[in-house]
Amino acid sequence: MNDEDTLIDQATRAALASRSPVEMNLDNELWMVVHPQADFVVVTVGSHLGRASPVQVLQRRQERPERLSCWLPAMLNDGQLVAIKRLPRLAGGGVDSLSPATFELARELLA
Repeated sequence: MNDEDTLIDQATRAALASRSPVEMNLDNELWMVVHPQADFVVVTVGSHLGRASPVQVLQRRQERPERLSCWLPAMLNDGQLVAIKRLPRLAGGGVDSLSPATFELARELLA
C-alpha cells in the first residue's frame, strides 16, 4: 500500500466517523473530498493543475468508456473540472477502498 492509498483510506474513515466532508491534498497535482451520505459516499477528485478543458475531458471519457466511465466528470461553480465517484455503503456502514487503479483513472480523466 502506498502513501496515497493510506491518505484516501484515512480520509474515508474520517468522513464516515465525523459524518461530514473531509478534504485532502493527495499530491502536488490532485485533491480529494470525501462526502458521506446515508447510503453511499461521494468521492470527488480535482486537479490543482487544471490543464484539460471540459470538451477534452468529455471526449476522453467518450473515447475510452470501458476505462473511464467509472468516474463522472463535473464542473464546480468556479469552473474547475472534477471527477466524481459514488461508493455504496457496506453492511457494516463502511465502504470499499478506492483502489489505486481506480484512482489513477480519475487522474487520467482530468489530465
